Parts: sequence; C-alpha cells; structure tokens
Amino acid sequence: MRQHRRRLAQQRKAAGYTQEALASRLHVDRSTITRWEAGETQPQPWLRPKLARVLGVSTEQLAVLLTELTTRDNGEFSARLPTFESDESGPVSAVSPQVLRVAIAIVLNGAKVLLVRRREQFGDLSWQFPAGVVKPGQVAGQVAINETLAETGIHCVLRTSVGERTHPTTGALCEYFMCDYLTGEVQNRDPLENSAVIWADRGHVTEFAPASQVFPPVLQFLSSSS
Repeated sequence: MRQHRRRLAQQRKAAGYTQEALASRLHVDRSTITRWEAGETQPQPWLRPKLARVLGVSTEQLAVLLTELTTRDNGEFSARLPTFESDESGPVSAVSPQVLRVAIAIVLNGAKVLLVRRREQFGDLSWQFPAGVVKPGQVAGQVAINETLAETGIHCVLRTSVGERTHPTTGALCEYFMCDYLTGEVQNRDPLENSAVIWADRGHVTEFAPASQVFPPVLQFLSSSS
C-alpha cells in the first residue's frame, strides 16, 4: 500500500500554499514537494527551519509531520524513521546531519543599522539583523548580501567579517558580516517571516535586542566611529 504524509499536505494547504507556490517560496522544484508529501524523501536539514517558518509550525511540529505517514487505502497510521533526500539519479545516500549555518548582515548607513522583526520569536529575541541560511557550497558573505536584498529591498556591500559563534538562543552556527549600505528603500519583502524592517540608531541596538544576545564584537563595532 502506498503511503503519504497527509498531515504535511494539510498543513501546506492551511498555510495557503499550492505545491507550486511552496516550491517557489523554498526555491525547489515542485517534484520535490510532491516527493516529500508522498513519503518518498525528506527535506535536507538546512531547509527544515525555513520550511517550518513558511508552514507556520515549530521545528518540533515539522519533525512530527515528516515522521507520520498514512496509507491511501484506509488512513491507518504508521511511522517510519526519517530518511535523507535522494537526488534524481540514484538511491538515497547516507548523509550525516549538517550543522545549521547562518550568515548575518550588519548593514550600516551612517549612524543607522538595519533591523528586522521576526514573526516567530525565539525566547526574548524578536528584533534581529537580516540573515539567511547558508546551504552547502554557498559563500556565507554572498548569502548575507542576497538575503538582505530579498528581505528588506536594501542593496549592500561587504566591508569585513566580524567572526562567528554558536548562537546562544537558536543554536545555529552564525557568521557575522559588517556591510555598507549602497541603495534602496526599506521594504518588508518577506511578510510571512518578518513583521517589520527599520533603520535603527546604531547606538541603541540593545533597546531592540538584549545585549546578552548580540555578538560582543558586533556591539563593539557598532559603538565605534564609522
């Protein structure tokens, strides 16, 4: 009997997405969504946090949606251990889970710094710098620039890398980049993930995010002269 992830498909529909729309949102082929819902493959680890945000569920809830399968014939529940997604040319390969890597852009515009407010709050952290997940093979600095434009409409250029750390709240491996504003008007281009985008006074960042959550070298850089 063929099995499928009925609840995953239901959650997609509840979030207002067709398979084509969800594929476009995640930058994957529609056939990838079809295989996920058919129970044939699973999303790669680096894609799961964004998939959870888009579907409006926590990562733990997404894990349940990906584990539960039902039969097409009688809806009988069964479970299967997670597998890794195969490519088009061969069987599923044994791949180790990857650490979630995130590139973060601290975009400076004179005395201002660019901030976004996430709809899904992590602990006491809601206001953040623009950030994007770094997929295998991607260059972190370029991801920071691209995601800033995609989320906020702001074009920027890299100035320097400030370092990296494991984030104390999210547990992701974060790499921080100081960037300079080039052009563009602030826009919230990703309303499903962000509720606001602003230019904030660079000296008042800790009024938006607790000092304990901000990478110390970033705080030092923001407090220094431009």
